[in-house]
Amino acid sequence: MSSRSRAREVALQSLYQLDLGRVVKPDGDQLAAIHRFHRGRLRSGPLVSFADALVAGVLAQQDGIDAALEARSENWRLSRMAATDRTVLRIATYELFHTDTPPRWLPMRRSNLPVGMAAPTRRGLWPGFSAAW
Repeated sequence: MSSRSRAREVALQSLYQLDLGRVVKPDGDQLAAIHRFHRGRLRSGPLVSFADALVAGVLAQQDGIDAALEARSENWRLSRMAATDRTVLRIATYELFHTDTPPRWLPMRRSNLPVGMAAPTRRGLWPGFSAAW
């Protein structure tokens, strides 16, 4: 796993925890705790900064990201999705549309999919989601 992938994983853990606690706008103490968590897990200044930036960016853009995901999902409301899936989609959407450094594995190929993940279909990457953004 690359270092940035590890930072994404740690950011996912932080956003997942906020999602489960239904925290939409964390206060300063919560953000400081998230930063300490990142620092303890990553121990590298640039990776901690990357994870912090992902969390801050997703939180700042969450309303727009969620609206885009809702508009493109078929037969699924965001609230019905598993928290992990919802969080992964939020991070991916944020990185694709709000940063200059999307992951190197894009465009996604079938060989990049983890074992057990649904393969892309003609309708989109996963059934129930439209590929047209």
